[in-house]
Amino acid sequence: LIVEDTKELAELYKLYLQNEGFECKLAFDAESALPIAQREDWDFIVLDLNLPGMDGFQFLEQLRNTKSMPVMILTAREADEDVIFGLGVGADDFVTKPCPPKVLAARIRAHMRRTAKLQMRQNGSIVRFGPYELDLEGMYLTKNSEPISLSAREFNILKELVSNPGRPFTPEDLYAVSYTHLRAHETPEHLVCRLLLEKKKYKHKICLLSNSSDTNITYNH
Repeated sequence: LIVEDTKELAELYKLYLQNEGFECKLAFDAESALPIAQREDWDFIVLDLNLPGMDGFQFLEQLRNTKSMPVMILTAREADEDVIFGLGVGADDFVTKPCPPKVLAARIRAHMRRTAKLQMRQNGSIVRFGPYELDLEGMYLTKNSEPISLSAREFNILKELVSNPGRPFTPEDLYAVSYTHLRAHETPEHLVCRLLLEKKKYKHKICLLSNSSDTNITYNH
């Protein structure tokens, strides 16, 4: 979720992050952003401070009453007092503008990797990502507490992806994990796409970056 009142900048960040495999939603003021942030389970929030009406600090103070997802303050303000207050009311990072989109994406990935590893340590065998929960010991997947049927090879591939957030995998890597046989005339790349994308179970969580024969698959928690 990107909370930014400069629409051109917000659209730029959204376009770049979507091209990097992230799902993004925009809010241009804190009043409209707060119910969206409280109602949905966002993996990450990028928050401007100089918003019309309620400012970013007020938004963050209210958000922290109910939600604990990572929040990065992204602002033109750079006074030490703003940094100290922002981190004190619950921000996980404080970044000053201008911030190139590629740097923003790298920071978001770094935060999400740390969050994913912390959740795995805290929850033992349970890995949570968005509305999904994957039980690594029980070998089952749920979405909003509803079970989703997985074959053994689908589970093995999904387990490998969620256990290594941010790491790119080649189709050959995931083929080795799945321990399955290729169909006639099927490449490892086709196998991975068939197993993970044909039912569109995880399409919005997986970024397939293809450049002729050089293909990587990345799980972006």
